[in-house]
Amino acid sequence: MKRVASLAVAVALALGTQQALALGLGQIQVKSALGQPLLAEIPLRFDNAKEAKSLHLAIASPADYRRAGISTNQMAIPLQFAVITTPDGGKAIRVTTADPVRDPYIDFLLDAGWANGKLIREYTVLLDPPGFASSAPVALPAPRTARLHTPPVPQPATPATPATTSSTSVPSSAMANSAGNGSYTVHSGDTLYAI
Repeated sequence: MKRVASLAVAVALALGTQQALALGLGQIQVKSALGQPLLAEIPLRFDNAKEAKSLHLAIASPADYRRAGISTNQMAIPLQFAVITTPDGGKAIRVTTADPVRDPYIDFLLDAGWANGKLIREYTVLLDPPGFASSAPVALPAPRTARLHTPPVPQPATPATPATTSSTSVPSSAMANSAGNGSYTVHSGDTLYAI
């Protein structure tokens, strides 16, 4: 009986996962600047072409904004959404405004509904002044890890004597190879210290 129940749960999860993956929304790519009408694109991926035809795009409801903890003041900016075909043949959502955008920061919830589901996703648009944007996209810095600050170790007044090396010595062939053309073939028993 347990086996049948676990099989039923697995099938239900597999079917639910397929529906959840029916629509994919990428990161927003802004193509306009501050003081200009907004022009941005969101890459779009469908698993089923029929679902693409039933796609409905809109700003999320005020209730959705409250649930997400986002101010509804951003809803005052009238955004238009349209599905377009990109030059590479893919699909994207074009986000536009009729009037120039004066606020450098726009935060909105996109409500994407189709025949078999609904997806609400938050997007944040940061607009640079005209002429400020660089020609190449800026890479985001890698996440930093916290480092502990350790005070510097005081140096002894007299130079330290070199430590004695272990009984393993560097083979003369290793020294000859490393000095030659700048490469060395690692052999069994070699250590990084010895190389």
